[in-house]
Amino acid sequence: MRIATSYLHKTYRYALILGLLTGVLLAIRSIAWAAIEPHPFKALQTIYTGEFGVDFPVGFAYNPTSSEFLVWQSASGPSAPIRIKGYGTSAEKANLPAGAADSPATAFNPSTGELVWVDSYSIQQTIIDNGLSITVQSHDIRSLAIETPSGLAVDPVNSAIYILDAQGPRIHALKLGPDGSVIDLAGHDIINLRKAAVGVSAGQELKGLVFNSTANTLFTVNTAQQVIYEISLDGDVLSSMEIGVLGLVNIQGLTFAPSSDQTDDPAEQSLFVLDGGAENTSPTLQRSGQIIELSLTPTALPAGMTLQAAYLIRTFTTGLPGWNPNSPDPAGIEYWPGTGGLVISDSEVDEMPVYYQDVNVFFTTTSGVQNGTCDTTYFSNEPSGIALNTVNGRLFFANDDAKQVTEINVGPDGIYCTGDDTKFTKNMAGYLSAGGSDPEDLAYGDNMLFIAGGGDGEFFWFSLGPDGLLGTADDGPVNQHDTDALGFSDVEGITYNDASGTVFIISTAAADRYLGEFSLSGELLNVWDLSFMGTAANIRSGLTLAPGSLAPEETHIYIVSRGIDNDYGPGNSPEEDDGKVWEISLAAPPAPTPTLTDTPTATYTFTPTESSTPTQTDTAAPTDTLTPTQTDTAAPTDTLTPTQTDTAVPTDTLTPTQADTTVPTDTLTPTQTDTAAPTDTLTPTLADTATPTDTLTPLPTETAVPTATHTATSPPSEFLIYLPVIFN
Repeated sequence: MRIATSYLHKTYRYALILGLLTGVLLAIRSIAWAAIEPHPFKALQTIYTGEFGVDFPVGFAYNPTSSEFLVWQSASGPSAPIRIKGYGTSAEKANLPAGAADSPATAFNPSTGELVWVDSYSIQQTIIDNGLSITVQSHDIRSLAIETPSGLAVDPVNSAIYILDAQGPRIHALKLGPDGSVIDLAGHDIINLRKAAVGVSAGQELKGLVFNSTANTLFTVNTAQQVIYEISLDGDVLSSMEIGVLGLVNIQGLTFAPSSDQTDDPAEQSLFVLDGGAENTSPTLQRSGQIIELSLTPTALPAGMTLQAAYLIRTFTTGLPGWNPNSPDPAGIEYWPGTGGLVISDSEVDEMPVYYQDVNVFFTTTSGVQNGTCDTTYFSNEPSGIALNTVNGRLFFANDDAKQVTEINVGPDGIYCTGDDTKFTKNMAGYLSAGGSDPEDLAYGDNMLFIAGGGDGEFFWFSLGPDGLLGTADDGPVNQHDTDALGFSDVEGITYNDASGTVFIISTAAADRYLGEFSLSGELLNVWDLSFMGTAANIRSGLTLAPGSLAPEETHIYIVSRGIDNDYGPGNSPEEDDGKVWEISLAAPPAPTPTLTDTPTATYTFTPTESSTPTQTDTAAPTDTLTPTQTDTAAPTDTLTPTQTDTAVPTDTLTPTQADTTVPTDTLTPTQTDTAAPTDTLTPTLADTATPTDTLTPLPTETAVPTATHTATSPPSEFLIYLPVIFN
């Protein structure tokens, strides 16, 4: 009995020790799995499948033979499969073999050009040629006992096909023969995946599988957790990418394809993710499908580059009801010195019937009051960027779809954007770079034209030559500068700084939350932090420099935001209306201090008139409430022309006392009823009207306070013929 008891005690002791050791080992392995190395990535361009009629795609694959994406809805879906070319520049209808549209596991074999897909019991290999499909091989795989096929990858390096079974999860590895046919099904390998390592729990599955020929690894995605995992061919999890920040709602698959940057090495591969979108009965909640490009070798700002502070002054929206007609997707922005206002182009509003009112260019004050429109669709329905030649008054418009830049000269009717305008269009394909680049925003300065290179991560500039015209024989050579290597991957905004002879650029990539200043030789000089604008893509689009809306003596940055893309909705007719303009200062605004003034805080109203002599009025004497003393206002002469400024403040500050009366001298006090106006010159009416007050008003220092003068300057003579013809 003692022997039995001793034996049991020893057995229990050994079992306890073994259990403790097992627990420790499992804990160590869990820690190792949890410490998966994060894989760097950067979201670049987005292709919206709804733009081509496929609102809710369920599958896609990249065809390396034809350099296009094959995208499809389910077999019961209303839209035919499409072949998207040029990373979203065009698309054509395609045909899929019966059953392929409902396959959860599809990929192209880069060695043979065949589409390989799995149905309920076989592997099908189909040739897709000129949109037609021809099945060439079929292999019965019921012996593999695959329960839930959810991804397929073709490995040309090791001549294998990998099929992901979400029920394991496990990966079946099948060998391929020289002709691409499956061989030796009985001897296939199984790669088991650890659920804990890939975050799979009850109700969660892995979806999609793709082979990375650069690293000889596989990628799959946990759609519930929105994490992409990199897996070795032995089943070890090597790295992970948390893509929840991309805001995807229905991940359908993964594929590798060459980088969309046409200036990259052709061997440079990006990972593309298919988001199937979200179908909802509410149009405002529906989101069409999209293909998002992720760079696995992301660039960032150079080491040692300091992010300087930028300061948000104000924002204004370009949507309803404030703007009617509205600009839901503003893309380009330019300063117009002749009016002191801004010109904004919208490259998408014509695709939105609910909003489009036959205009896609909008004139506004720097504070956001719309005061004119025109339309470019008679020569371009994609005005992605705009620039003004301040010497001859000609306008430049970029068209990123057609890869063109058009120069417009106003016609005999004196109105821009009408049929009698003369225009010259220059194709950028083969001119800016071998692939034509992606012309987005434009800028003009010192007789040079600057072009933002979009997804190619570059900017370009060239001289317009002695004649100052685009496309003539005296145009200078193209200067091309890479920005992607310096952290600006998708350049959609550019403007020229006349004061410093430098350019400012911004990238629309979600991670590029900063503004950069570059020399004309391509050197990155300064960067400013724009993280306060948010983390979404399409927040930073067009860019310009203009006087501050509250402090016109200062120069501020103005950036337009497209926000949600109009194609991110079903039927290519969404109802998003989230356009916005951001006014930003690169210098810290001074602390507000009270300023005594006897002038109104609003602006003058400029209207043509035959008389420039205002009515004489008396002002009240100051009392304990600091009211100015009675005085007669000076009557301006017939040549009096007020300068174009927001406010006028006398040079001498009123300092009245309780006992004595202070009478300001040498000041021009505007009356409440009359407004000095230039003669014989037609000048657009500004939006705000002067409203004089009878009391001294403290003003914050950020309000413009120029000194009043008896003789105001006229606009530069070269603008006189353009001011009356801006608005249509």
